[in-house]
Amino acid sequence: RRPRGVPKPWRLLVVELLAAPAAVVAVDGLCVWTNPATGTTTTSTTEAFEESILFGEIDGWYDKSVRPSSAVSGELDAPPDVVTVAYELSSFAIDEVSQTLHSRGQFRASWYDPRLRYRGPPRSNCSDEKAPVWVLSKKARAAIWRPDLYFDNLRSTTSDTDEVEDSGARVYADGLVIDSFYTMSIFDCALSAKRLPYDRHVCAINVSPYSHLRQSVLLKAKGSGGDNEAIDATRVQKNKIWELERTSAQETSQWDGHLGGEVSHVDLKLHLARYSRYHFENSMMPAFLFLGVSYAGFFIDRLVAPARVTISTIPVLIMRLLLNGIYARLEAVSYRIYLTQFLTYAMYISCACVAEYA
Repeated sequence: RRPRGVPKPWRLLVVELLAAPAAVVAVDGLCVWTNPATGTTTTSTTEAFEESILFGEIDGWYDKSVRPSSAVSGELDAPPDVVTVAYELSSFAIDEVSQTLHSRGQFRASWYDPRLRYRGPPRSNCSDEKAPVWVLSKKARAAIWRPDLYFDNLRSTTSDTDEVEDSGARVYADGLVIDSFYTMSIFDCALSAKRLPYDRHVCAINVSPYSHLRQSVLLKAKGSGGDNEAIDATRVQKNKIWELERTSAQETSQWDGHLGGEVSHVDLKLHLARYSRYHFENSMMPAFLFLGVSYAGFFIDRLVAPARVTISTIPVLIMRLLLNGIYARLEAVSYRIYLTQFLTYAMYISCACVAEYA
């Protein structure tokens, strides 16, 4: 019996015949192909197949509630569908008070759906950017199966995968589906300022499928088999406070009590190091200088009280001011911080100078 969600053979044949472009050839390094809808030859990287030809043929039988592996095999316990995730980072910032990572970029998920194959040149004949592609409309995108991914540590976002203008999906002839959307999001990131101003942190973007166990959907980070390409930071805007040392990805499984089993999980990690020059020049150096001012007060005659009192108390106020500036940028913590400890000890020494004169 033909499993639900699997097209009848004649329907597949119709799709193949209607969507059959001419062979792809290389002309002066360009990928030249024929659009089956218009019959014209083009080198455009954005021209898509006429959607009414492809989508109109699958609209009647395609069941988006059935994942690709189960639809092809007709078995519920079919091998898991592998979904590869990647993130093209444009910019980032860290809010140390709210303990969050603010990021902006393009998120992509890709998988194979044999039900969406059509006759066309293999992507190996052209680069991925120039291969003939079916660009899905919002209607078609909503009608195909998608892995229903979400960010586990997301606090807020300004994008919606169904409404944002830069979201979209593409389908290649071999059934490869690439679903992407542009997002400006805020993620939870646990920071520890113990080594401030020489601290390093790892902030992660946690990706999970919302309604699929590991046996159904298996998440993979792009390039996990070799050089890690899960986060593309080649065009990221330079941050004035944090240096992006490297990126990495970790594939794990987590128990989901709601689904009653393990869920595949990918952590896209940013390894950050603080630029220490700001705090060194604006906090540590002034503290050293005003400690010297306190010491210089010992060379003023004790009988010149106004001068001695002024030169002793001003460093105390400066140390307190520097400490307040540091605390204003950090979350209230109970552990010791290198920089605040240094400034606190410097304030104690300045207070001791006042006490010595008294």
